[in-house]
This record gives sequence, C-alpha cells and structure tokens, in this order.
Amino acid sequence: MIKRQADDYFNRESTELISADLFLNDVKNYVLRYDDPSARIVFIERIIFLLRNKYDRHLLHCSLHESGSCRFVKFSESVLLYLQYELRKLENVLSSADFKLYERNDFNLTLKNIVDGMNIIGIDNLFDYRTFRKEIEEMNEFYFLNKKIWHQLLLGKLVEMAGNNVIEASVYSEIILSVSNAHPKSIVA
Repeated sequence: MIKRQADDYFNRESTELISADLFLNDVKNYVLRYDDPSARIVFIERIIFLLRNKYDRHLLHCSLHESGSCRFVKFSESVLLYLQYELRKLENVLSSADFKLYERNDFNLTLKNIVDGMNIIGIDNLFDYRTFRKEIEEMNEFYFLNKKIWHQLLLGKLVEMAGNNVIEASVYSEIILSVSNAHPKSIVA
C-alpha cells in the first residue's frame, strides 16, 4: 500500500520541472503523513528506487551529462543523496522491534532462497508454485510492520497455503525452521 502511494506520488510529481529543494521539501511534508518511521522508510526507499530507475534510463540518452550541464542529472543526484541521508536518520530512530535495512535485505534473501528452492524441488503444479511465490514475495510489502506482526503474517500465509494444499505441512514446517534458523534474533515471539 505504501509503495503504491509512493508510485502515485512520484508519477504526479514532475521531477524534471521543479528544483531539488522544492521536491525534497514536498517529500518531507508528504512522509509526515506516516506516524511510523518504518512506513516513512518504505515510502522514501520507493521514491529512491523510482528516481534511480528514471535517472539510469536518462543517462543512456543524455548528451549533457559529461559537461555537467544536465539539470535532471544534477536534480537526481542531489535528491538521491539527501534521501539516502534521510533514510540513515530514520534507521537510527527505529526500535529493535522494527526491521532495520540490513534485516529486510537478509529476510528478502532468505525468502528468495525459499522460493527458488521450491522451484527446484517443485510444487505439484505451476499454479500452486505461482501462488506460493506471489504470497512469499508479497511479504516484502510489509516491512513497515514490526517484526512480531510480520512474522505472524508470514505464519498466517503459510498456514493458509498449507490449508489450501498449495504447500504440504512438511514444507510449511521446513520454511518456518529455515526462517527461524536464518534469523533467530530477528524473530520476536
């Protein structure tokens, strides 16, 4: 939901026509809508992702970049630098119950390995694999939740998939064990 809001926000803003200062002030004001620092982080990370993609695509065709006279390159570099700084500040105010960036990256890798492993050993049919992959990848959208709630959501998704015969109960247990073993200090009971 927050990523979708960031997408809508980014698409509304005409980043090529306003100054970096105006854009940054607008972003800072917009993220104040979220009380939770984790939600602010998700929003800012998405803006960074979208701007980096636009910046990379722009560089492929920019003839002014080498001379240092491209306004969009200057704008993007200024905004990206500042937003990275804002992310570091927000990370410092997170509680131990919230996901830090390195924890999200670790969990993403663990979940990716689980999905890849299921593709290798195979789930009975392609529909079940796609359902499984979609449900697991969707967990990336919920890092604004604290660790305990996130873990409960993951458990709920796995129980539902086991109940719907998307995965077997033994696979459910292996996934829980795998996540718990990979991140014992990150899972709050």
